[in-house]
Amino acid sequence: MDIEARLDAVKRIKQEYGIQFDWQKTALLTLLDAEARIDAAKRISQTSKKPVDWKKYTLLQLIETEAKLSGVDVDALKKNAARRATADRVAIPSGFAIESKVDGEFNGWEGETIVKLMNGQIWQQTEYYYHYHYAYMPDVLIYNSGGNWKMKVEGVDKAVRVQKLR
Repeated sequence: MDIEARLDAVKRIKQEYGIQFDWQKTALLTLLDAEARIDAAKRISQTSKKPVDWKKYTLLQLIETEAKLSGVDVDALKKNAARRATADRVAIPSGFAIESKVDGEFNGWEGETIVKLMNGQIWQQTEYYYHYHYAYMPDVLIYNSGGNWKMKVEGVDKAVRVQKLR
C-alpha cells in the first residue's frame, strides 16, 4: 500500500509541477509535504507575482504567508491562541484545591481514565494506576502536589496524578 501511494504521489508531482522524486528513497509523508509546499508556493507566487522557492520554507510558513496575502491578521490569531493557552495553564492557581463530584458513574482508575466533574471540568489520569472502585457521583478533591495535580476520589485510598483537559 505504501509503495503504491508513493508511486502515485511521485507521478502526481511530476505531472503537475514537473519535479521528479525517487519513490524508492522518499517517504510518503515527505512526498505529501513536498506536494503541499509546492502547491502553496505556486499560489503565493501567483498572488504576489514573485517567485517563491518551496524548498526554503516549511508548510506552516507558506500557509501563514498565504493567509497574510489574503488579508488575515496572522499575528493577532497567534496572540489570541497564546492568550487562550496561557489562560488554560493558570486557570487553577498553585496551592489551590478543587472540590467537586464526578458527573455520573466512577469505575476506578484504568491507566488513562478520563473523569468529568459536576463543575464542568474534565481531567485525565497521567500516571499508571489500576484500581476498580464503583461509585455514583463520588466526591473529588484535586490539589497541587510538587508541581503535579492529583485527584483523590472518595472511597479510593490513593490520589492519582491527573492533567486538566478542560
